[in-house]
Order: sequence, then structure tokens, then C-alpha cells
Amino acid sequence: MAPLALLNFSVGVFSILLIGRRFVTVERLKEIAAEPAEPDLPPGSFKLYSPLVFLVAILSAPRLIPGWPDMSTPLPFC
Repeated sequence: MAPLALLNFSVGVFSILLIGRRFVTVERLKEIAAEPAEPDLPPGSFKLYSPLVFLVAILSAPRLIPGWPDMSTPLPFC
């Protein structure tokens, strides 16, 4: 398992640096850091936690509901 993890992590880091580097500039990072946080969204709102609730529902539905199609584990994380 360790050789597979080393291969995946090294390729992942390399691809992030190679592909994502051209889209990130210092000026853009300063703009993002200067933007104020969205004050309209309260910290405990359902909109904030809805992706997590949806993920738990998709992962647990095949075991809880008979006949529910199993989408396997990687598909919900996509």
C-alpha cells in the first residue's frame, strides 16, 4: 500500500503545482485576502452543512433503503 500511496501523492502534488500554478498570482491572492467574509450566512445555517448531509445520505442510502442503487464510494466524493 505504501508504494501506491507514494506514487499517487507525488503525481497529485506535481499535477497541482503544474496545472494550478498558472492560475494563481500574488495579486489575485491579495484580492481574495482583502475580500470581506460573507455576513449573510450565519455560522449554523443549513446551507453551510448541506453538502455534508447530502454526502452522508448518499453513502448510507444503499444500506438503509432496499433497492437503492449503490454508487460505490468514489462517485459521491466526485
